[in-house]
Amino acid sequence: MVDRMPPARGDRNLRIELGHVHLPWEKVSELSVGKVVSLESLVDEPVDLFVGERLIGRGEVLVLDGCFCIRVTQLPRQSKST
Repeated sequence: MVDRMPPARGDRNLRIELGHVHLPWEKVSELSVGKVVSLESLVDEPVDLFVGERLIGRGEVLVLDGCFCIRVTQLPRQSKST
């Protein structure tokens, strides 16, 4: 579930989670330059947007002018009182 963030002042770090994979320590210790690690998520699945440990939205990965970017596709609903 996506949480609505309360208004806050100051800078916040936005973390984009593309995917994850659980590896046994033996596999981690075998990692080297050039090795490929497959993630458990599919190419067209939305990525998660986090501030701290709080999920605040979802989006899709795009490439714009040679750089990765995220199109926000889901945010929590704003209440009518705010």
